Amino acid sequence: MKKINFWGYFLFSQFLLYCTFLYLDFNQIYDYHISSWIKLTSIFICCIYAFSQRKKSEQPALALLIYALFFTFLADIFLLFTTFHEIGVLFFCLVQILYRTYLRKTKATLVRVTLLLFGCLLSAFMLYLYMPDFRTHTAPSLFSLCLFYILMLISNIAISHRNKEYRLFSWGLILLFLCDIQVGMFNILDPNHALYRIAAVGMWLFYLPSQILIVLYIHSNIQTKKKSL
Repeated sequence: MKKINFWGYFLFSQFLLYCTFLYLDFNQIYDYHISSWIKLTSIFICCIYAFSQRKKSEQPALALLIYALFFTFLADIFLLFTTFHEIGVLFFCLVQILYRTYLRKTKATLVRVTLLLFGCLLSAFMLYLYMPDFRTHTAPSLFSLCLFYILMLISNIAISHRNKEYRLFSWGLILLFLCDIQVGMFNILDPNHALYRIAAVGMWLFYLPSQILIVLYIHSNIQTKKKSL
């Protein structure tokens, strides 16, 4: 009996979804949140495919990346379809903590993460006290979560890029960072600014490929382990 190539179906479906939502975004077709639903579907497929590979993995640590994809999916639900953006960013912070735990594999990771989070909360508190504009336009909780997230992401990129074993995973994180630059521009710039429209499309131009690369990293590690047995 011929074995079904689920990996091929995964890539083909993601390519179709990617082209579809980019077409909708480029042409500013936003009726009924069609583009958002297609985007969420693409992340859901990443999550489902990764979970389908969970039992095939001989590396327990890979489960951290698989669970991270699930929390990524939850984060996108809150960011795409609700106004509870703090919860969405909180899930993304959890994703980065799982990434750091996977990369470092040491108990000291939790201590460093706690100290970094405390520093971000303290920074938000100081800005809230001494900068009136910050107090008016920015929620301290959202600011501290975003600061924690971006510092964790940059740190994870640096750690993963130094090790050839994580190079594919590192490129996924780099694309994620490029996505976040677009997110920052989208939230800061005036809607009439020329770069605003570029950022609106650019977010997902980088985001879905970043998640696919992370799934590819999981897939390649499982396949490599199988060949070595």
